[in-house]
Amino acid sequence: MSARCAGRPERMTGERPRTALSRTPFVLYLIRDGTVEMDIGENLEWIAHAMLDAEMRLLCDMPPITDSKVPLRVLTADNISEVGNPADASMGYGDAYVEGYRTLWKMAK
Repeated sequence: MSARCAGRPERMTGERPRTALSRTPFVLYLIRDGTVEMDIGENLEWIAHAMLDAEMRLLCDMPPITDSKVPLRVLTADNISEVGNPADASMGYGDAYVEGYRTLWKMAK
């Protein structure tokens, strides 16, 4: 699904830039071909780690997490190559969170 950006100057064609949300794979291809200007993406694997951490805390009677610190990333033609081709859902965010959660959970590799 695309949206039109409010408050942005119109292009020479009279159209406003097209944007998207949620890192849908076909939208990443549209960024590559110039049809879509940007997408706000998230790393689903990082979200899964954060959700598991939040649930485990509740099961252990620990205080709930109020901000999981899962990042969003603006993807444009300038950085679209960092997500791979074809796009990989976990590329472009780094992988330090994996070791961070392993350390937090005291898990061996």
